[in-house]
Amino acid sequence: MVPSRGIRQGDPISPYLFLFITEGLSNLLLRASASQSIQGYHLCSTAPVISHLLFADDTLIFCRAEEAQAMAIKNVLLLYEQASGQQVNYSKTTVSFSRGVPSDMRMRITTSLDIREVLSHEKYFGLPTTIGRSKKKPFLFIFDRIKKRLSSWMERLVSWAGRKVLIKAVAQAIPTYSMSVFKFSQELCNNIHATISKFWFSRLKLCQRKEDGVLGFRDMKTFNDALLAK
Repeated sequence: MVPSRGIRQGDPISPYLFLFITEGLSNLLLRASASQSIQGYHLCSTAPVISHLLFADDTLIFCRAEEAQAMAIKNVLLLYEQASGQQVNYSKTTVSFSRGVPSDMRMRITTSLDIREVLSHEKYFGLPTTIGRSKKKPFLFIFDRIKKRLSSWMERLVSWAGRKVLIKAVAQAIPTYSMSVFKFSQELCNNIHATISKFWFSRLKLCQRKEDGVLGFRDMKTFNDALLAK
C-alpha cells in the first residue's frame, strides 16, 4: 500500500515541528509492525522488514493485502491526525497492489480506506518505481535522452575539444543519478557507449586511461559498478 503526498495539511508549521510529528507517525507504524498489526515487505528472507519509507513530503507504507491490515493503517493515520493536528489528504493518496491480489479484495480495501487504486507509479524522483523482468526497458528513457542530445549536437559544427567537453560534462553525466541507484544491463551500457562512439566518429578506444595516451572517457559499466559500490 502506498499512500503518498498530502501528509502536511492544515496550518503551516515549522520544519522542526514537522520533523517531530513525522517521527511520531514513524513510531506508530513501527509499533503496528512490531505487534503484527501490519506486516511489511521483505526484500529477501534474511532482510529486515520494511513497514514504511519517509521521503520529502511523501510516506510509503507497506502491508499485506488484507482488510484487517488496511484498517490498522487507517487507525494509525487517524491517531496521527488527532495527535498532530494535521490532516491526511486522501484525494492525493493512492494504493498499489501486487499482481496476485484478487479484484474483490482490492475493491474491499480501497473502499474501507476511501482511497483510489493506481496500477503503478511510473516514476518517483525521476526514477522508475518498478523493475520487471526486462532490466533494459525501464531505463530506455535515459538512452533516448542521451541519443537525442547527441543527435542535436551532430547537426552543428562542433570542434573536437567541444565534443570532448560535451561527452564528459553532459552525455556521460546524464545517467549518473540513475546509475547510483540501479545496476544497468550490459546491453544498455553497450548501447550508450556505441552512441557516444558514433558522436566521436566511431573512434572505439574511448574508455582507456589518460595515462595510456587516450582521452579517458568513462566506461559506463565500470562507472555504474563504482557508483553502486560507493
